[in-house]
Amino acid sequence: MRRTFALVTAVLAGLASGCGGAADDGGGPTKIRMAWGVPGDEIKYLMQADPSKAPNQGHCYTLEWKQLTNTAQGAQELAAGTLDGATVGALAVGTAVERGADLTVAGEMFAERTPNFTTTWLVRKDSPVRTAADLRGKKVATAGIGTPTYYVQVQYLQRAGLKTGEDYQNPELPYPQQQEALASGRVDAAVFAQPFYAKAMATGRFRPLFRVSDVQDNMPQLLQVFNRRFVKEHPKAARCFMDDFSTVAKFVTDPANRQTVIDAEAKIAKIPAGALKGYLMTRDDYYRPPGGALDAAGLQSTWDYFHQNGVLKKKLDVHKYLDASVLAKAS
Repeated sequence: MRRTFALVTAVLAGLASGCGGAADDGGGPTKIRMAWGVPGDEIKYLMQADPSKAPNQGHCYTLEWKQLTNTAQGAQELAAGTLDGATVGALAVGTAVERGADLTVAGEMFAERTPNFTTTWLVRKDSPVRTAADLRGKKVATAGIGTPTYYVQVQYLQRAGLKTGEDYQNPELPYPQQQEALASGRVDAAVFAQPFYAKAMATGRFRPLFRVSDVQDNMPQLLQVFNRRFVKEHPKAARCFMDDFSTVAKFVTDPANRQTVIDAEAKIAKIPAGALKGYLMTRDDYYRPPGGALDAAGLQSTWDYFHQNGVLKKKLDVHKYLDASVLAKAS
């Protein structure tokens, strides 16, 4: 009888662990299918490089990691149910929920916010381009049509009377290719996030033209997002992960731990440590919120900005996409 009971229990546990890619919260650690990307995902780099920094990992939950090629992919896979959690751009989240995706925003990795660094458009030092108006008839590279920085670029140049597709060209180039394209003259201006900005400026060949903060200050960029169904079905695992998320976020922003963070990023994101030392976790880096806590007002302002400029068709209420039980804590 005992053997039969044990067999039935084992079968049920096996069925539970295969349901939706995760085990029941009461039947052992829950597997979370979690995605990360480059750049700016230091919390998750450290969680992978040194799991001991996330004390609940392996006990309350386990992680099945997936690297994203872009943040829109994270939103798409969360909506499809092939991921439970992911790093997703603020605009990609807005677009996804506008289309009916059932998502929960739980934390924030970084924001475009002064006095810290914000993504910057550079020109060559010897370029005749001094103002936005000088880009008429020029080529202005973008990291991708439809990305947040693309829309910032469009609006900034509109202020100078320039229309994209008419008054200037918008070639799409991945961030790693922007510097070579600008240096060779294939484009007249290019957009640089960190660490690509630090690398380019170290050459002494470029100068800033404008920044994201010139258009919209305090723009949350990368968010920790869950499929809402996963949070409802596995509240304990989601809470445990977010407790670790906040713990690691505090570790990351402690100046005493800077070298450990650099080493983790070099290991996981494959960015040379030398390229990180000049800016990572300094004023020349993006703003990192305490404990990875979401700035809900900043996200609301960002979504309102994209709505006012016709990118988001609906006016979204941030609070409809929050769950207090999993929000990262600043302290």
